Amino acid sequence: YELDLGRNFSQGEIDRGLNAIILGADIVEDLFGNTMNPIGKQVRLAGNSYVVVGTLKRKGNTFGFASDNQCVIPVGNVRKQFETSN
Repeated sequence: YELDLGRNFSQGEIDRGLNAIILGADIVEDLFGNTMNPIGKQVRLAGNSYVVVGTLKRKGNTFGFASDNQCVIPVGNVRKQFETSN
């Protein structure tokens, strides 16, 4: 995936699992419209607040998968926020 606006995650965001997010084009359009720059804005995911650090270039659908309707968060954040103990 290619970035449209903003940047990729910093090493610190990855290592510490910080609440940073990169949004797909459809999500950007739904949340911010076509005129507002989402970089630096806050969004909520699963009850947690995330800072938008980047957006993805529009790709369209591939094999029925809506590539533009996704978001990306650092793997350390996934572990911290969504991992459950058995």
